[in-house]
Formats: sequence, C-alpha cells, structure tokens
Amino acid sequence: MTRSVRQIIIENLRFAKPRRETGRSPGKEFRWKVEAGCIWAVTGGSEAGRTQLLRILAGLEPPAGGKILVSYGDGGPVQGLSESGTAVAYLPPPGDEAFTGTTVEEELLFYAAGKDTLAERLDWIKENFGFDFRTSPGRSVWELSESQRRCLLFSSQAVALPAVWVCDQPLAVLDSRRSSAAADLFRNEAKRGAAVILALKEAEQVLDLAQNVLIIGERREVIYQGRTSSVPPEVAVGLGWNPGLHKAAQMVGKGYDIKSLPDIPG
Repeated sequence: MTRSVRQIIIENLRFAKPRRETGRSPGKEFRWKVEAGCIWAVTGGSEAGRTQLLRILAGLEPPAGGKILVSYGDGGPVQGLSESGTAVAYLPPPGDEAFTGTTVEEELLFYAAGKDTLAERLDWIKENFGFDFRTSPGRSVWELSESQRRCLLFSSQAVALPAVWVCDQPLAVLDSRRSSAAADLFRNEAKRGAAVILALKEAEQVLDLAQNVLIIGERREVIYQGRTSSVPPEVAVGLGWNPGLHKAAQMVGKGYDIKSLPDIPG
C-alpha cells in the first residue's frame, strides 16, 4: 500500500553553481516545508533559478548542499525524497518535455493500469482539455501541438497518483480554457493529498492558484516564504505585481473571493 506523505522538508538547501556562471557563488542556504494537500508557488526575478530549484526537487540535479526529506502520515522515519520511492510528477518548462512512449497510447499506458484506464483518460482529456485523442491513440506525441503535448503530460502524470507535483511554468502555452482545466487539476490533486509545487512567473497565476509562495531574489536568496496573502507590499512592488492584485490577495486572506474584484473594499 502506498504511504501517505505528510510533508516535504528542505533542510539547509543551497543552489548548485551553474556551469555558465563560474564566478557566482551558490545562494544562501534556506529551509522550506511543503505540506501535503497544499499548493506552493515558486516565483522571483529572471535570475532567481526557479527551474534549477525544481530540477533539484525532482532529483534531476544535485544541490550544492542540504537535504530534501519526506515525512509520512503514519509517523514512520523521515527519508530522503529521492531514495524513498515517493512518486514525483515532474513537468519541465514548455519545449523541454520528455515522454515515456512515442504515441499517445504508449504514454498513457505507461502510467495507467490497463486499457480500461486508458479509455477513461482519453475521455478525461476530451472533457477537460478539449483534445479528442480517442480516435487516434496511435498518433505520435511529436505530431501534437505544444499545447496538446502539455495536456497529455498533465493527464499521464495524474494517472500515477503522484504524492508530489513539481511543475515548471505549467500554464505557459495553454489558452484560457485549458489553463483553467490545469488549475482545477492541481487543486483537485491538492485535495487528494498531494504536495503541489509550481514555478510561476505571472502574479495573476500565483495569486489565483497558490496558498503559499516562495519568492527568490536575483542572487538566489529567499526573500519571502509564507502565505500568498501576506506578501509584504515592498516585496510585491519589487516583483512588479499589480497593486490591485496584491490588494486582492490580501483580501483573499481575509475571506474575500479574488474573482470578485468589485467587492473588494478600497
């Protein structure tokens, strides 16, 4: 039986030094805890290293120092995330996708339990993302549009019921309908008990999707971590956030609905 994850624990983590930046020292170490059932956004400036941090969390790159651990709901011993066997769904930035199969069918069957589950996923993609792959499951994934490939990855990873989602710019190539479907997917995965970590650039996406945010500065130092609704005004201004959206996030923290901007008091 799959053990339920309670928390991802990042201890004294430091970014590794990119090869192209031989003169740059790794940023200061930081600690971070990601609770299961919660959506975290990772954001910051263009040199903040969001992609590198997510690759470290997914086990694709080593950190310069520190540990990434996982604790379980059954109270068992804490383990290293990469050694624990915990299922992690990783979505790279658009254009860097990798697939386990060469066709739509192979990609989904790799994660699905069988043909019945495959049929369900094809129906699910059609209903949620508007792509009907049911008539052409043998279609090559590389014949799909960038947006179609992205949605196929969402669906194939969801089949495996991962305990952790690590997604880089997950909404970047999607139109409004499919962005909404992907956002609903992440919310439902959090409700299922998964820990969801999303690297996002746009303030609107951060404020709409994430209960908590990790903000990294240009020197790869954490300048804020905590509730999205509690980001200090000077930090929001430094990120270029629209003051109205920042005010909306604060109101959400007080129980208002971010989608009802006219109801937000001035």
